[in-house]
Amino acid sequence: TYRWQDGSAEPRRELAEPGRYWVEAGNRCGTSRDSMQLDTEPCDCHLFVPTVFTPNQDGINETFAPGYSCRLIDYELRVFDRWGRLQFLAEQPDQGWDGFTPQGAPCPEGVYTWTLRYRYYDATAERVMHRGGTVQVVR
Repeated sequence: TYRWQDGSAEPRRELAEPGRYWVEAGNRCGTSRDSMQLDTEPCDCHLFVPTVFTPNQDGINETFAPGYSCRLIDYELRVFDRWGRLQFLAEQPDQGWDGFTPQGAPCPEGVYTWTLRYRYYDATAERVMHRGGTVQVVR
């Protein structure tokens, strides 16, 4: 048997509204309860961020830059090394990190942290989004 927070007894639910949801599931051996927090965000501006790039001058996969599916009106990408030192800052979406330090030396192979703040208009409002993650440099 199933029982959701709204009294529904279906085994599957399609959830579209943000909120806290819980379900109890039971059989002859007992009952278990679990919950989750569903957060939604506008999906009219998709962001695609690579997790690895190879700045080794072979002409393939040379720069790290997010891809996006909307017109951005503000943009700031930052890349940090493992000690938190800023390695790259872009204020234009067409600027990608080439895997070099601010002093012009090649960054060593490894994992780097990135943060991205961008702004765009969707059908109803201006949206400001913040994202973050890691990217691996392979030479």
